[in-house]
Amino acid sequence: MGPGRAFAIGIAMNVRPKNLTLAVGAGIAIGSASIDTVGTVVAIAFFTIVGVSTVAALVAGYLFGRTRVRPVLDRFSAWLQSNSALILHVAMIPLGLMLLGLAIWHLITH
Repeated sequence: MGPGRAFAIGIAMNVRPKNLTLAVGAGIAIGSASIDTVGTVVAIAFFTIVGVSTVAALVAGYLFGRTRVRPVLDRFSAWLQSNSALILHVAMIPLGLMLLGLAIWHLITH
């Protein structure tokens, strides 16, 4: 796979409900916070670094330790595929409840 195709797949993988929900939630939280421009930039940079680090660590591990990391990634991939619905629910239910609670709180207090 070449760099162009890898980039296109990376962009396509970000257009997922889970990623969009996290990005919207972060945008709402950062946008509604009472912080100055520098604080906003720092918050966006922190969100971006945390998001990139979860992927970059796997890519770096695969690049530098391919023979040792590949079996672990294969087992993890199989586990993720067999438990994807559970993982999605465990991640989305608390996030959705938190966003709903924040929205209600914002409506009540403003």
